[in-house]
Amino acid sequence: MIDLIINENIELLNPFLLAKYLGIKITYSKLGAERKGLEAALIPMLENFRHPFTIVCDSWVPPQQNAIRIQADRVGHELAHTFFYSWEVRPPHTNINGWEYDPVLEEFCHNFAVFLLQQADAYGVTIYEIT
Repeated sequence: MIDLIINENIELLNPFLLAKYLGIKITYSKLGAERKGLEAALIPMLENFRHPFTIVCDSWVPPQQNAIRIQADRVGHELAHTFFYSWEVRPPHTNINGWEYDPVLEEFCHNFAVFLLQQADAYGVTIYEIT
């Protein structure tokens, strides 16, 4: 997958641009990250089929941290969750453990986000948010 992205458009290593390319909307809200709560969530869109998913990221980032990098990691993590959805139907759906927490799945999504950002760094891709 990374080779395909690099061959087509290396800028898609930026998670914000990759989300846009896939038609995924990104929004920000208070989710409780400052209290060790939810940092981001992937929401399949039930009615607005223009965007198959929305990624909601907590607007809070830890003090003294690179806010763009933190949010890019959150977006990359949620993009990885889309691998477990069927995109052929609207709304997208999954049969993976329903809404139960799955540590293996979460580890995969974490590793994908880290890998995506490492590849962006390796290829000199600037990470920036799209407004």
